Amino acid sequence: MTGNEVVLDTYCGIGTIGLYMAPHAKHVYGVEVVPSAIEDAQKMRL
Repeated sequence: MTGNEVVLDTYCGIGTIGLYMAPHAKHVYGVEVVPSAIEDAQKMRL
């Protein structure tokens, strides 16, 4: 990766992959549709 990429993490759960990719990408977007996964992600918010 060059640091200019935009990453789309679909069905991201709590965002583990997005958090890992964030330092290496220009932007990271996480999309989740399962309500319990969204709640878990909100609890884990940094």
